[in-house]
Amino acid sequence: MKTLFLVRHAQAADFGYIDQERPLTDFGKQSAINLGIWLHQNQKIVQRMVTSSALRTIQTADLIAQNSGFEKKNIRIEDRLYETSAEILEDYIFDLPPELDSVLIVNHNPAISLLAKHLIGSSVPFFSPAGFVEIDLISWKKIGRQEGILKNMQP
Repeated sequence: MKTLFLVRHAQAADFGYIDQERPLTDFGKQSAINLGIWLHQNQKIVQRMVTSSALRTIQTADLIAQNSGFEKKNIRIEDRLYETSAEILEDYIFDLPPELDSVLIVNHNPAISLLAKHLIGSSVPFFSPAGFVEIDLISWKKIGRQEGILKNMQP
Protein backbone atom coordinates (compact mmCIF):
# COMPACT_ATOMS: atom_id res chain seq x y z
CA MET A 1 0.00 0.00 0.00
CA LYS A 2 1.20 3.52 -0.86
CA THR A 3 0.26 6.70 1.00
CA LEU A 4 -0.11 9.98 -0.84
CA PHE A 5 -0.55 13.32 0.90
CA LEU A 6 -1.80 16.11 -1.37
CA VAL A 7 -1.36 19.53 0.23
CA ARG A 8 -2.30 22.97 -0.98
CA HIS A 9 0.27 25.60 -0.05
CA ALA A 10 -0.53 27.68 3.02
CA GLN A 11 -1.92 31.22 2.84
CA ALA A 12 0.30 33.55 0.81
CA ALA A 13 0.50 37.31 0.32
CA ASP A 14 -1.84 38.51 -2.41
CA PHE A 15 -0.27 41.76 -3.57
CA GLY A 16 3.11 43.31 -4.22
CA TYR A 17 4.87 40.23 -5.57
CA ILE A 18 5.10 38.39 -8.86
CA ASP A 19 3.14 35.15 -8.52
CA GLN A 20 6.06 32.75 -8.16
CA GLU A 21 7.65 34.89 -5.42
CA ARG A 22 4.61 35.30 -3.15
CA PRO A 23 5.66 34.49 0.44
CA LEU A 24 3.53 32.97 3.15
CA THR A 25 1.67 35.25 5.52
CA ASP A 26 2.14 34.82 9.27
CA PHE A 27 -1.16 32.94 9.33
CA GLY A 28 0.06 30.73 6.48
CA LYS A 29 3.29 29.95 8.30
CA GLN A 30 1.36 28.89 11.40
CA SER A 31 -0.97 26.72 9.31
CA ALA A 32 2.00 24.90 7.73
CA ILE A 33 3.59 24.44 11.17
CA ASN A 34 0.30 23.00 12.45
CA LEU A 35 0.16 20.50 9.59
CA GLY A 36 3.71 19.37 10.33
CA ILE A 37 2.81 18.93 13.99
CA TRP A 38 -0.30 16.94 13.01
CA LEU A 39 1.81 14.62 10.83
CA HIS A 40 4.25 14.09 13.70
CA GLN A 41 1.60 13.58 16.39
CA ASN A 42 -0.28 11.10 14.20
CA GLN A 43 2.94 9.23 13.37
CA LYS A 44 2.60 9.85 9.64
CA ILE A 45 5.87 8.97 7.93
CA VAL A 46 6.77 10.81 4.74
CA GLN A 47 9.60 9.33 2.67
CA ARG A 48 9.61 11.99 -0.03
CA MET A 49 8.32 15.55 -0.07
CA VAL A 50 7.88 17.32 -3.40
CA THR A 51 6.93 20.91 -4.09
CA SER A 52 6.58 23.25 -7.02
CA SER A 53 9.19 25.97 -7.45
CA ALA A 54 6.90 28.75 -6.16
CA LEU A 55 8.16 30.37 -2.95
CA ARG A 56 4.87 29.75 -1.11
CA THR A 57 4.98 25.99 -1.78
CA ILE A 58 8.66 25.79 -0.81
CA GLN A 59 8.00 27.67 2.45
CA THR A 60 5.00 25.43 3.17
CA ALA A 61 7.08 22.30 2.61
CA ASP A 62 9.95 23.65 4.73
CA LEU A 63 7.67 24.36 7.68
CA ILE A 64 5.90 21.01 7.38
CA ALA A 65 9.29 19.29 7.31
CA GLN A 66 10.65 21.19 10.31
CA ASN A 67 7.66 20.18 12.41
CA SER A 68 7.12 16.60 11.23
CA GLY A 69 10.63 15.19 11.50
CA PHE A 70 11.25 15.15 7.74
CA GLU A 71 14.72 16.37 6.75
CA LYS A 72 14.43 19.66 4.85
CA LYS A 73 17.44 18.77 2.71
CA ASN A 74 15.38 15.95 1.17
CA ILE A 75 12.61 18.20 -0.16
CA ARG A 76 12.51 18.04 -3.95
CA ILE A 77 11.67 21.23 -5.81
CA GLU A 78 10.17 20.56 -9.23
CA ASP A 79 9.84 23.45 -11.71
CA ARG A 80 7.45 21.40 -13.84
CA LEU A 81 4.94 21.29 -10.97
CA TYR A 82 4.46 25.07 -10.98
CA GLU A 83 1.34 26.12 -12.94
CA THR A 84 0.60 22.49 -13.65
CA SER A 85 -2.52 20.40 -14.17
CA ALA A 86 -4.00 17.46 -12.30
CA GLU A 87 -2.97 15.26 -15.25
CA ILE A 88 0.69 16.26 -14.98
CA LEU A 89 0.61 15.66 -11.22
CA GLU A 90 -0.89 12.23 -11.87
CA ASP A 91 1.90 11.47 -14.38
CA TYR A 92 4.49 12.58 -11.82
CA ILE A 93 3.03 10.21 -9.22
CA PHE A 94 2.87 7.36 -11.76
CA ASP A 95 6.65 7.74 -12.26
CA LEU A 96 7.52 7.56 -8.55
CA PRO A 97 9.91 4.72 -7.69
CA PRO A 98 8.18 1.63 -6.27
CA GLU A 99 10.44 1.53 -3.20
CA LEU A 100 8.76 4.70 -1.90
CA ASP A 101 5.75 4.00 0.30
CA SER A 102 4.73 7.56 1.23
CA VAL A 103 4.94 10.86 -0.63
CA LEU A 104 3.72 14.35 0.22
CA ILE A 105 3.17 16.82 -2.60
CA VAL A 106 2.70 20.55 -1.94
CA ASN A 107 1.06 22.27 -4.88
CA HIS A 108 -1.61 24.73 -6.02
CA ASN A 109 -5.30 24.90 -6.77
CA PRO A 110 -7.01 23.94 -8.93
CA ALA A 111 -4.64 21.06 -9.81
CA ILE A 112 -4.22 19.65 -6.29
CA SER A 113 -7.96 19.67 -5.53
CA LEU A 114 -8.91 18.25 -8.92
CA LEU A 115 -6.41 15.42 -8.54
CA ALA A 116 -7.76 14.54 -5.09
CA LYS A 117 -11.32 14.48 -6.45
CA HIS A 118 -10.21 12.31 -9.39
CA LEU A 119 -8.40 9.80 -7.18
CA ILE A 120 -11.04 9.30 -4.51
CA GLY A 121 -14.07 9.84 -6.73
CA SER A 122 -16.10 11.85 -4.29
CA SER A 123 -17.05 15.44 -3.82
CA VAL A 124 -13.83 16.97 -2.56
CA PRO A 125 -14.16 20.73 -2.20
CA PHE A 126 -11.39 22.98 -3.47
CA PHE A 127 -8.72 22.97 -0.81
CA SER A 128 -8.35 25.97 1.44
CA PRO A 129 -4.79 27.14 2.03
CA ALA A 130 -2.91 24.36 3.88
CA GLY A 131 -5.78 21.96 3.16
CA PHE A 132 -4.82 18.36 2.52
CA VAL A 133 -5.94 14.81 1.90
CA GLU A 134 -4.27 11.53 2.80
CA ILE A 135 -5.00 8.84 0.23
CA ASP A 136 -4.01 5.17 0.14
CA LEU A 137 -3.18 3.67 -3.24
CA ILE A 138 -2.34 0.11 -4.20
CA SER A 139 0.60 1.26 -6.31
CA TRP A 140 2.00 4.43 -7.87
CA LYS A 141 1.39 2.68 -11.20
CA LYS A 142 -2.25 2.03 -10.36
CA ILE A 143 -3.26 5.64 -10.12
CA GLY A 144 -6.44 6.78 -11.75
CA ARG A 145 -10.08 7.56 -11.36
CA GLN A 146 -11.42 6.32 -8.03
CA GLU A 147 -8.30 4.22 -7.38
CA GLY A 148 -7.57 5.88 -4.03
CA ILE A 149 -8.96 5.30 -0.57
CA LEU A 150 -9.50 8.45 1.49
CA LYS A 151 -7.84 8.19 4.91
CA ASN A 152 -7.91 11.81 6.16
CA MET A 153 -9.16 15.09 4.76
CA GLN A 154 -8.87 18.65 5.95
CA PRO A 155 -9.75 20.64 2.85
